Amino acid sequence: MLRLHDACLSPLPHPARVDAVIGQPVDTQLLQDTGLYPALQPWLADGGAPSEWLLNTIPGLRALAKAYVDTPGSTNLGTFRLLLARARLRAQGNPVVVVSPALQNLLAATPLSRALTLDCLRSPSPLLYIAFARPNPWRISNALSGLHECEGAYLGQFTVAPGQPLFEQAARARGLGLDPRRPAHVLEIVVTGSPVGKRHALDDASCDIVLIYQDEREPLPQMLERHFAWYARAAASEIPLHTPLPDGEIARLRPIIQQLALVLLYINLGEPATLRAIQGSDLLLALRRLGADEGVTFATADRL
Repeated sequence: MLRLHDACLSPLPHPARVDAVIGQPVDTQLLQDTGLYPALQPWLADGGAPSEWLLNTIPGLRALAKAYVDTPGSTNLGTFRLLLARARLRAQGNPVVVVSPALQNLLAATPLSRALTLDCLRSPSPLLYIAFARPNPWRISNALSGLHECEGAYLGQFTVAPGQPLFEQAARARGLGLDPRRPAHVLEIVVTGSPVGKRHALDDASCDIVLIYQDEREPLPQMLERHFAWYARAAASEIPLHTPLPDGEIARLRPIIQQLALVLLYINLGEPATLRAIQGSDLLLALRRLGADEGVTFATADRL
């Protein structure tokens, strides 16, 4: 039974909230109902298989993705990418990083974001969800329900070898400064917006962007501006199922991505107290304790 109007569920981050509202792993169920799961399942946890590769490789997946294009409240493949990100997070064992208010405020106040290089974007898992503390100033939009407070983001990190189909779009390779003879890092970001204050616990929002880069010593702001310039142009339509990002979405994404980079930098410091492994069944308890936590909690589990 759907728990759409259970007030205690709306504040939960997306991975826990969707499962709790629906009562089952809806991503897995949908992929099974469409017959795509057997072919897709071996690749869900693969660190060398970005979503674009899956769309071009798994028979029937592109047709399913097209069904989500321009659905209400979605931009491009937003709803489909959210579904796929949830499935991939589940395949990794549901790694979720919960950021405390104290750490979030500290990171937001640091001037480091201007000096960050791309090597700070290394993630401890090919797919990770970072849950921000709330309230926070970041917002993403839903065409139907307006602005939503950012609750966090799925981060998918993949490495592709030279000569992969990803490099075949010549205009994108030029626009993003990619050398087809070198391997590339692909960072898929799916930002989710909280349903708090909206109609029900699934009245949320999502916005996604794919960042492709090769030089890990490049400054993060420089890489972001190159990507934002590319995604704002009509040339972005050359990529199947994509349209240019509106200026408003780009302006809202920039500080969110910078904050995500700072969280990853903090994780990569490697301090013993930085991460504490807990069971996913304890995630809800950990969320209730956020106000007293000084850092981040890294939660892994069979289910959230």
